[in-house]
Amino acid sequence: MPEVDAALSTLARCSTALLEESQAEQQRMEELNELSEAAIEQRAADRGTRYDAEYALLSVRLRLAIRCANAHRDAAHQFVCWWLDAAMAAWKSAVHGTPMPYAR
Repeated sequence: MPEVDAALSTLARCSTALLEESQAEQQRMEELNELSEAAIEQRAADRGTRYDAEYALLSVRLRLAIRCANAHRDAAHQFVCWWLDAAMAAWKSAVHGTPMPYAR
């Protein structure tokens, strides 16, 4: 079934891309978190001002990065699970010699 093989190959490539994007978002979140922790330590040591626009911006960026990383992680998990379901359906179809359900 070349058509099924091509579809599964494409799903695998897409899954890999989405997982890499998810990892990149996770990395960005971790980097911003480290910067935020350093800023908190500076403020605690009285080296920062009480009202610091840059700290507020960092806080906003970190919140956005957390949301983005979580959304990418969830999307990657769902997509990979869908891919796995499609792969299992294709395997069962091949083993039993039955047609692959179009919905899958």
